[in-house]
Amino acid sequence: MSVFVEKVIVAIFLIVLFSTTCMASEPSTFTYFYSESASVNWGLVIVATIAIGLAVYTGFATAPAAVTSIGTLIGNATGLSGVAATNFGLALMGGGAMATGGAGVVVGTALLTSAMTFGTNIMSELAISAALEKYNYQSLVEKSRNLPTLPPPVRSDGSASYKAALKVLVAYKNDEPIKNQSLFREAIAVAENGVNGVKNEEEVQLRTLLSYLYFVTSQYKKSASQANTTIKLAKKLNLKWTLPAYIYSVSSMYDERPNFSSLNDNYFSYSVVTEPDNDFVPILFSQYMTHINLRFRGETSSYYRKVAEVANDKRVSEYSDQVLPLMLVNYFVNLKMEQQRIAVLSDSTNVTIKGSPITLADTEKSLNEYKVLLKDTRNTLNIYKIKPELSSAEKSLISAKVRLDKVQININQSLSSTINKQEARRARIEAEKLLIETKSSLNSVQSAIDQLFSDNVSQNELQQMRRDVGKMLNVSKDYLATSTQFISGKIDKEQMRAAQKDATKLLNDAKKSFEVTQSKINKFLNREKEKREQIHHFEKLLKDYESDVGRLEELINGLKAYQVQNKLQDSVKHEEISGFNQFLRLFQR
Repeated sequence: MSVFVEKVIVAIFLIVLFSTTCMASEPSTFTYFYSESASVNWGLVIVATIAIGLAVYTGFATAPAAVTSIGTLIGNATGLSGVAATNFGLALMGGGAMATGGAGVVVGTALLTSAMTFGTNIMSELAISAALEKYNYQSLVEKSRNLPTLPPPVRSDGSASYKAALKVLVAYKNDEPIKNQSLFREAIAVAENGVNGVKNEEEVQLRTLLSYLYFVTSQYKKSASQANTTIKLAKKLNLKWTLPAYIYSVSSMYDERPNFSSLNDNYFSYSVVTEPDNDFVPILFSQYMTHINLRFRGETSSYYRKVAEVANDKRVSEYSDQVLPLMLVNYFVNLKMEQQRIAVLSDSTNVTIKGSPITLADTEKSLNEYKVLLKDTRNTLNIYKIKPELSSAEKSLISAKVRLDKVQININQSLSSTINKQEARRARIEAEKLLIETKSSLNSVQSAIDQLFSDNVSQNELQQMRRDVGKMLNVSKDYLATSTQFISGKIDKEQMRAAQKDATKLLNDAKKSFEVTQSKINKFLNREKEKREQIHHFEKLLKDYESDVGRLEELINGLKAYQVQNKLQDSVKHEEISGFNQFLRLFQR
């Protein structure tokens, strides 16, 4: 991809996505580290980086339409559209594009493509190697180098040591992982040298940076230790500590016996729910699950259940349309892994592998894991499903608009000087009836907005929608009151015309706001339509995996029969050899 195209994509992302944010005060939060000014939300720079990093791979010849369309759906939830949305969604599903080793997207998408096309095989070596692999810190570290990571912070102000370390990172380039690692290590030396010369908030800032630098260089023991020190200091100063909390939750997974429940509930959860408007949230979930897949391969279900508890927290519900499909994709990837592990091990032509009790135990464990994953995938899919009230809300809105137009016509008639008072009264009564019906329709819309859209729009937008709905009713009531006064003779024609002019202007303004509300609802409906199509695909795929349980059980039963038969044969051979030896001893006598 040319440099020009990259710049254009960046510009599009900046224009479409970057929103105004407040200057953060806590020097150990995502908002603080990834915000340079009050006018640009630099946190979303990561979105552009991920999408550009994946742009090279958008021509997947083997990737099914379902894979790219799910990517588009996730991308659309960020406000993106077209290729940009697809790239962003695919990058998140593949674990992210910002891999320090460069292989994250390619391998992740290959895995994803296989998992989302039921009939294809996944990498067999991956399935086999995971079966007998034991904990080895250094081996995990080496494998983790290809996983996605966080971008360098952009905040440049701080202590002299912090500024010096940030100055080193200015040369960071997303497509030069080897050079970046060298920069990170140089920045570590600068930060380590200055950490004893700072206090209070400046120390929190520098230690947060240092924990980040250890993290992106896969020095997990050091990053966990430094993050823990930073968290204690931030607590003492009554500061938020979301960034070191995330680093600690991931880094501590690489301990030999990590307490995952504590890491998830006390650190990962804190890192996302404490900054609920942090646009890193979907990326944090994506990367967190990627590390779980590496560290706990073959037993991810129990860990995913803890992640699901965080994903279903109402405080991060704004990102549910990104996080839930990400979780579903990860469930399917792991279902495929367990399915393939059972198939590869039970059908092995290697006599030693096929006859080993370890192989049988591992395939039985994989089948149990497969069944738990199926259940949890179904639960997550049910949470993600369409809410049918959305369509009825849109219908109510259209109905209200039609009625309101009729209300206006009847009020205009009742205010007209060309009709008699009896006709004016009939028009006013009809307008009043229609207004009651309109109010009922708009109440349905209001309820739908409260129940459904609060998860998808900011509170400011939600309040504006409520105001638009209320404004229409109030203006229509005032308009009707003017009609009543005119008919009852309380105001003359001159006053009636002035009131009619003011009321018409207010009503037209209200209807414009109403159209904006309708446009937002239509936008949600279009997204829900895409979502419905993806749910249909997820449902079909899940049924395929569910129906495969019987075949997998048969494979394991076949493996059991093979091992029983081998034992019998070995027993017969042992008896024959033993009998022959006894005969030899008798003969020798």
